Parts: sequence; C-alpha cells; structure tokens
Amino acid sequence: MSSKMISYFVVILLVLGFSLESFAARPDRPRRQKPARLDKNEKRQALESQAREYATQMQKYYSDIAQAVNNFKPLDPQILQDIKDISREGRKSAKYLDKKDKANVLVIQAWANYFEGALKKAQQRANRAYATDPTSTDAYASQFIFSSLIGKVPRAVSKSKPSRARPSTELVKGELDFYPIKGVSHMINKRLTGIEKMFETLNFDGEYIGLLIWKLPDISTIKDPNSLKEETMDHVEQLDARAQRLKELEIKVIQEELEAIKNLSSENNAQTKLKFATLIQNDTQSFADALEFAKNLSVDSLVVNKEALEISMPDFKKLESKSEFAAIKKANAPVFVVFDPSGVVKYAGSARGIAPVIIINSLVPNSIKKAQLVESEAKLGNKRSAPVATPKKPKVKAKKISDPNQPQSQTQMPQYVQLSDTDEIKAQNLLTKAKMYRGSHTRLGSSKRVVEACRELISTYPNTKYAQEAKEILRSIPAHQRKRYGLTEQELK
Repeated sequence: MSSKMISYFVVILLVLGFSLESFAARPDRPRRQKPARLDKNEKRQALESQAREYATQMQKYYSDIAQAVNNFKPLDPQILQDIKDISREGRKSAKYLDKKDKANVLVIQAWANYFEGALKKAQQRANRAYATDPTSTDAYASQFIFSSLIGKVPRAVSKSKPSRARPSTELVKGELDFYPIKGVSHMINKRLTGIEKMFETLNFDGEYIGLLIWKLPDISTIKDPNSLKEETMDHVEQLDARAQRLKELEIKVIQEELEAIKNLSSENNAQTKLKFATLIQNDTQSFADALEFAKNLSVDSLVVNKEALEISMPDFKKLESKSEFAAIKKANAPVFVVFDPSGVVKYAGSARGIAPVIIINSLVPNSIKKAQLVESEAKLGNKRSAPVATPKKPKVKAKKISDPNQPQSQTQMPQYVQLSDTDEIKAQNLLTKAKMYRGSHTRLGSSKRVVEACRELISTYPNTKYAQEAKEILRSIPAHQRKRYGLTEQELK
C-alpha cells in the first residue's frame, strides 16, 4: 500500500472520530410530537359541524333572494359577493349537508348566478337542488324557470308515491311566489300542431300570444251520479256538499287565474309584439254559463280582442283532439300558455306568480311592467345591505349667452333632457338591463338582446345621458354583429 493511500485512510478515520465525538457531546433533543390523527368518525363529525355552520350562514340570504325575485328587483351586489365568498369557504363541507339544507344552498347559489347573468350555471344548480329535495317548491320553481329561459324542457313534478323506504315527494310551499301545475311542463319548447291558427283568429301579426285556457267546473264532472244509487240519503247529501265545496274551490282558482291574466294584460307594455286572450273549454251546453261567468268578472274587457271569448267550441275541439292538449285537459286548474306564431310553447303553467313575468320579459324585454321602481324608503331591514337611494335628477345647465369678446370654449358640456323621477328610474333600469346583457357570457347576453334593450332606451328616452350610454354600448358591439342587426350610423352617433 502506498504512502498516499495510507494518508487517505488516516484522514477518513480522523473525520469519523471527530463526528462521533461531537454527536456524543450533543444533549438529547426532544422529538417533535406529531399531531394526533383523528379517526374517520371524528373527522366526519368535524366536517358535519362545519357543514351545519355553512348552511346557517347561507340561510341568512334566503329571504333576501326571495324578496328580490318576488318583487322583480335586482339583488344587492354586496349580498352577491357574500354568497360567493361563503360558498367558496364551505365547498369542502358541502357534501355533508343534509338534503334540505343542500337544496336550499343550491337554490341560493342558482339565483345568485341568475342575477349575475350566468343562466346555464343557474339552471344546473337548480336542477341539482330539485333532484336533492323533490319536496322543495322553490327548487322546482327555480329549475322550471331557468330551464325555460335557456330553451330546455323543465323537469316534471315528481310522481313517486310514499312508502316505508321512501318519504312523500309532495311539493311544500316555499318562499318564492310560484304556483306549480302538474303535467304541463313537458309542453314547453314543443310545437302545438294547429294552434298557430289562433293568430289568425285574433287578427294578430305579433310575436307571442299568452292564452289562458280554462273550464268552468260543472257539478256533474265532480261526482259520478251512478255511484250514488245504493247510498243512504244522508250520505248523498254529504257527497253533494263535498262536490259543491270542490266546485267553489275550483271556481276560486279560476277567479285568481283570470285576475292574474287581467293584471298581465294591463301591465303589457308591448302590445304590438305580445297579446293576451282567454279560451273556454266548456262544451256547448255549459259554454254560455262559462261565458257569463267571465263577463261577470269583467274579463272580456281585458282581452285585447273580445272575440277571443266567443271562439266557437267546434273549432276548439279540433285542437283539443290533438295529443299535445292531453296535459291541458287533465290539468285541475286553468293553464296559461305562451306560444309564438309557429305554435312553439314558450311557457305553460299558472298565470300567477313570478314565472310568467320573468319568462315573458325574457322573450320581449320590458314587456310586463312590474314593480321595478326603487323607492328611497325601501329597505331590506338588514345591515348587510345598504338602503338604495333614489337616483338624483340629472342637472340641466341653463344656456349662457356667449360674449363675442370672449374666446369660445373648445369643449362644451352636453345638455340632456330632464326626466321625471319615475322615468329616471325606468331609464336607469333599462340601462342596467342593457349592461347585464352585454356583460353576460350566456345566451342571455347575446348581441340581439343588447341591441333590443339599447334601442328601446334610445327611442323611449332620447337626448338623455342614458340614451348616450346606450349608444356607447352599441358602439362596443363587434362590427359583424352591428351589420347583422342593422345598426345605422345615426344610432351609433
């Protein structure tokens, strides 16, 4: 072995000896304690506790959502942001929510998406909500409305019967102003063969007709006289009283539906594009009674065309024989149907509540004038949302007589027309709608709806700051879309 190799070994031994000596001199270090690991049950209990807290936080906004939707008002932006933040924080524990809490959370999130213009996401969440809790009317109403808005057929009301293993799925009244009618949802977005002749009957060349189809109940349709042959007299009288009570209840529903169609007709702001009528299904014998019933309620005065109440029954029976009418014939309540000239159904259900207004306004923007006026004293009674102040009137500066000895200013402030308080709020709402359409990436935000909203604003409130902002929005539309919808230079100036 060479001297060089020996020196290498010596160095290595010295290093090892020094390392062992220094290690032995070190005091014993305390070992780091690992956190105690929760078992599966404890971990699940912790997440379930977080889920309950998450549901409680979200539930606080349920009444805010319902109030905004029922009153056709926008949702406070701060509430929208709060819902987003809480949803993000509670994402991990969401799967541990019970069915009712999970459905409520999804309904809140769905309407938050709606107010943001994300209709497709709103429809998906509402669908999940109703699948989670088939007894929730709010969940059913949400998926019904959003599906109709994006051109999909809404889900039907669940028909499963209760059993030991499966509870009842009967809808329980919620906070949204919605009236479900079983069996008619599948008609939406389908074509009713032959019903387009109604446009000819009403002498109407517009875009949509809202038709309330109803039938005055008759005592013979409620009870079967053959079933009373062997009954005692007392029992017969009881059945008669029950039948009469059912008849009164059905008439009450018809009165409410006819009152609703009256309100829709009186609030219709687009009679050149939208028309309302009623159609009576009663047979020839009881048709006169039904017509008299309608006249006593002054319904004939609200119909745009009075002759709609006097459509002959043979003509209607041709339509009634179609299979598409099966749902209407089976329904226990009047059915309000909105369809276009080709007979495609855009809405089928009750004339009451939020659904017909929201869907009709999506077809013909601002056609139904509902309570969108924001009053200065309107408060949600919640510290989270600041009260909405009444918009200030635009100040119109008086014209000054120019002094020829003074140099003219290069920039002059534009002078706008002064609007009344009511028109000011209406114009502001129209502008908000136009911005919402433009800012959305869903079907709701198509250029067509942007153009329609802006044109309505410019034509209704010309020479105002709102019309000027509408023109700026139109100028932001791509050139190929401007050409497609026939935007002129005058509209863009």
